[in-house]
Amino acid sequence: MMLAVIPPQIAAGALLFMAPHDLYPVYSLCGRALTGLTSLQEQQLGGMLLWVSGAMMSVIGILIVAAREWSRPASLLLPDRLHG
Repeated sequence: MMLAVIPPQIAAGALLFMAPHDLYPVYSLCGRALTGLTSLQEQQLGGMLLWVSGAMMSVIGILIVAAREWSRPASLLLPDRLHG
């Protein structure tokens, strides 16, 4: 299930980061969260955070789950009918 999360997360982050214009113009009405940045720069920053750190955290989660599964004894992984 965790592997299904990574591709859309990367795609959404890349879309936000590489968009040539502001995808959420309504935020122009609300004011800037970070002063000194344009709306496109804020969008690119958010896209980069989603793209890199979000995917990295998902990969770390997958590695933790995989390591726990690989460390289990083989007898727990086989069905009872194969134990003899």
